[in-house]
This record gives sequence, C-alpha cells and structure tokens, in this order.
Amino acid sequence: MFTNLVLIFATTIALPDSAAPFSTSQSEKIIQEINNMHTSWEAGPTPEDTIQEILQSLRGRVDTTKIEELSTLNHRSTLFPDLPDSFDARKKWPQCKDIIGIITRQGSCGSCWAHSSARAISDRICIESKGTTKVNISVEDLVTCCKTCSPTNGCEGGSLDVAYKHWIDEGIVSGAPDDENTGCKPMRLRFTKVAPECQKICTNSKYGKDYDQDKHYGQLYYQVKQKDVRQIQIEIMTHGPVSAIIEVMQDLYVYKRGVYRYKLGNYSNHHSVRILGWGIENGTSYWMVANSWGTEFGKLGGFLKIVKGENHINIENWILAGRVNATLSAREFLTPGRSNGGVEEVSVEKGN
Repeated sequence: MFTNLVLIFATTIALPDSAAPFSTSQSEKIIQEINNMHTSWEAGPTPEDTIQEILQSLRGRVDTTKIEELSTLNHRSTLFPDLPDSFDARKKWPQCKDIIGIITRQGSCGSCWAHSSARAISDRICIESKGTTKVNISVEDLVTCCKTCSPTNGCEGGSLDVAYKHWIDEGIVSGAPDDENTGCKPMRLRFTKVAPECQKICTNSKYGKDYDQDKHYGQLYYQVKQKDVRQIQIEIMTHGPVSAIIEVMQDLYVYKRGVYRYKLGNYSNHHSVRILGWGIENGTSYWMVANSWGTEFGKLGGFLKIVKGENHINIENWILAGRVNATLSAREFLTPGRSNGGVEEVSVEKGN
C-alpha cells in the first residue's frame, strides 16, 4: 500500500539538572492536604526507596525546544460512531494479557522513554500476531545500544521518537523486563545512573539465539492527532496501547488510587508512560496508565488513572505508536506534518 516511510518526531524526554528534594515532611503535608480536599484521588505514603529512585530518575536537563510535529495517523472516526465508556486492552486481547499487564521498574536510571516504547512495542507484537508471538522487548538493549536516542547517556533521558525509529532501522532484541534471566538481554539497569556500554551479544548465556538473529523490527511509527481524545481512543481500541508523555508534579509521588488530578507541589519533569485504556470512576473520566515506577507504586499495582479529556498534565498532547505490519487499512491515513529541516518522506495511499 505504501513504500518508504521516514517520520521525524523530535520530542526529547530528558531528565532537570537536579531533582528538587522531597522530604518526608513535605510528603506528609501533601498527603494530608490532598486527602482533606476529598478530591477524585487518594494520597498516601510511598516507600522511601521508591521516592528516591523517582527523584534520581527525574534528574537532568529538560529540552522542549525541539518538539516538532510528525506525520499523524487519522482514523476514519465515522466508522466508530459509538465508543465504549470503558476499555481495557488486557480484556480486549486476553491472549496478550500477560504481556500488556506488565509493570516495569526503571529505578535510578532515567529511562522512562525506553520503558514506555519497549512495553508498547511488546504489546503490539503480541496483538498483531494474535498472541502467537509473545516477546518482551529489551529495555537494556534499547538504553545501551541506541546511541541516537540520548544526547548523553541512556540513563539520563532520551527521545521517545528515536526509540521507535531504532526499532524500525536497527531492531531490538528480547529481554526480561524484571530480574528474571530470560530473553537475550534481561534488564539489569535498575540500580545504575549511567548506562553501560552497548554489548552486541546476548548477555543471558543460557539463551539459545544469536544477538542478530533475535532482533525484532517494526515497519511504521507515527503520532496520533494531538489533543484528539477520540482519535487516541480509536487507536488504542483497534491496535493496542500507546506511549504518552506527561508532566510529573510532586503530588504524583504520593498517588495511591482514584483518578489523578494535579493539586499540590512543583513541576518535576516530563515522563513517558503507556496508556492501556480508559474508564469512568465516580463520574470522572480517566485514562488507565501503566507507569515504570514498579508495582510498589500506588495501590493499583503500579498503574494509575489520570483525568481524560482535558489534556491534563499534557497526557493527550504527544501520543506515539508503532506497527509491526505497516499496511494501513482503508479507515486510516497519514497526514504529513511540518518538517523543520529533518528528512520526512511519506508515500501512502490514503483511504477513501
């Protein structure tokens, strides 16, 4: 249906020069004040080691000056007249529930960009194969071997768009998303602040495949129309979870349950997460979000709910997704975005 496709999306996920300190007294004060508000969510203590990991992972420099628009995939929304009030990718594709439902822990390594993209890619490989191919894309391989993803070091921030491009151009091997020794390159980055050198070998000596043979490739990545809730919903409902970028505020550190809406504290940094679906709780619409702060974060096993439909903390501004099979159906087409000096070539037959 189309040939060569190169998309440029230069949103850089970086980490501020120094994370603002967050003391126990600050935490207790924010928790008390939020819960006294009787708002849409509940705050509570977060384990100290998790707080310290979050602060460390949010260190570095934030650069939002390079954000550009890339080609946008638009769904023919008239083909979806009635969207459900709630949707969960784990229920839509039960054969992939064990992949989609994984929560990772990035620890002190500022690699949210890699966790978000690797998990969304893993989801989509499973979904597109109808559950016949289950693979955990290696965060370790992406952080250490994608030299164009980060301006300095993979544990000091990186570019979400370049991670997807690396998947298409160079391929990414498999690797357990936790402490298990499975796949080609299991994740061992949690307790490091500096990513080690790239090893183009399978670090798991018990794995039976060669590094190059184990690589997985995509064919297409794109942005969903900015701030278009309906388009985001259709994309998730038809193709699976997506990567998103949010603004982390200090009160998010103490989130427990409910639908998060910013109330107190300072801005910390941009952070990349995965959106699995949506729903309504006590009359408030929300996105179901998979974080990378471990299952100990919050009371939802590492997941959180964020207000939907208001572009709250910028969650609906930058939505990125990819496909293993790049064939576009008649219900969708790519709209070229602005190109500010980068290479942008789109060859696509638009749907009618």
